[in-house]
Amino acid sequence: MSSSFQAVPVAVPSTSSASEEDPVIIITHEQPEAETPKDGKGHVDKKRRLSSFQAAWKMSFDWLSESKVGQGYAFCKVCHCNISIGHGGRHDLHRHMETEKHKINAKQASGRKVTDMFATQARQANIAQKVISAEVDFIFTLAEYNLPFSAADHLLKHMKKHYGDHEVLKKVSCGVTKSACITRDVLGPKYQEDAAAVCRKQPYCIYLDQSTDMGG
Repeated sequence: MSSSFQAVPVAVPSTSSASEEDPVIIITHEQPEAETPKDGKGHVDKKRRLSSFQAAWKMSFDWLSESKVGQGYAFCKVCHCNISIGHGGRHDLHRHMETEKHKINAKQASGRKVTDMFATQARQANIAQKVISAEVDFIFTLAEYNLPFSAADHLLKHMKKHYGDHEVLKKVSCGVTKSACITRDVLGPKYQEDAAAVCRKQPYCIYLDQSTDMGG
């Protein structure tokens, strides 16, 4: 560190041998030089601000996502690890992408994606074939039992509402005997109550003989 000097005048005691023109004694004091600002421009450098995750980076790096650790980290989906980006930001992502570990994992992930794509297409084609088979079988059932096609809308909505869960559909058991019992003992009394409620609110007539043509 360089030094500067400051002159300080000091009075000299009067003596018989000293003349009026004796020079003033100069004593120097070494003083430390003021600290030079770090940037050399008269301003002291402030503490560097750490980088944080930017959502726009995901457009350039398809393997990138937010990290649960904090804003100073990013998550690599192919390496399944967190990357510190606080000091280098985007540069840290490029540096991670060039590592051997990431290159190997990215290559393996790319191979899995191609396999998954073909598997997905095959699965979708299989589902489409099953849908066609189910529709044909449903229409055939309506025609076999001479049911009106207008009932198809109601039946399909009913099936989707109650049988969306495949496990529930597998446990449903409703044959001829059970259907007759439910109609007679469960639905029958309810329909009678509904008919009585309507008759209480509006006029009606009862035909006691069979001579009247109901069609008229």
